[in-house]
Amino acid sequence: MLDYLGTVDYTSEGAQTFTTNAKGALLGINDAHNGYKAIVQAVFYVVGLIGDITIGVNYRNENGKIKTKSRTYHGPVYIQSSSGGWSDPQYVYSELPTPATWSSIAAIDESNSALTRLTKRIPLQMNVIASEVQWFISTPDAYSDFLLRAVSFEGENLGVKPDLR
Repeated sequence: MLDYLGTVDYTSEGAQTFTTNAKGALLGINDAHNGYKAIVQAVFYVVGLIGDITIGVNYRNENGKIKTKSRTYHGPVYIQSSSGGWSDPQYVYSELPTPATWSSIAAIDESNSALTRLTKRIPLQMNVIASEVQWFISTPDAYSDFLLRAVSFEGENLGVKPDLR
């Protein structure tokens, strides 16, 4: 569905975080948009999650009104590496002789910079009757990263509106 959504922009001023929002199309239960489904839950399949995300569904109920259900899921926290990096002056000027007060070039410790990512099937309890559904996902103004693989609406098809009575 979506490619990785990293919420950090690396500029000359440093790392700047920003929010993200993605929304699917408003899908009818059938092609005529007059069919209904008893939706028990919507399941978001998220791969490589770091940080917090809000998942949700907009749906049209039996009265024709658009309603919303959502929840925030807290994933693994982003931990910035403390082991230096390629912008460290010791790496930038490594071809020059080492100044008298500097130690030799330190190796980058990958264990300190490795991020813990989570692959998760995140359910959103719905328990509604709907004729149209639309998923959405958003992140706060903080470091988040994820891949939305799929969204599944689980429930039972009920038929067209006259069949509901």
